[in-house]
Amino acid sequence: MATNFFGAWAGLFNGSRRTRVRYEAELLTYAKTEYTNDWQYAYQYMLANKGKGPQTVSLKVGAK
Repeated sequence: MATNFFGAWAGLFNGSRRTRVRYEAELLTYAKTEYTNDWQYAYQYMLANKGKGPQTVSLKVGAK
């Protein structure tokens, strides 16, 4: 009984870790593909913002 109980808890935590590791690997691949020059920044940004990528802002100088 105790073996099954602890085995179930271990499986639960290992499963969530595997999912997190897979998620982070997918974000890394995406960041390297879409943000070639700034992939490190994009990867850290996506980790901190639930997978949402950084947005580029275009500034129009002198526009009225």
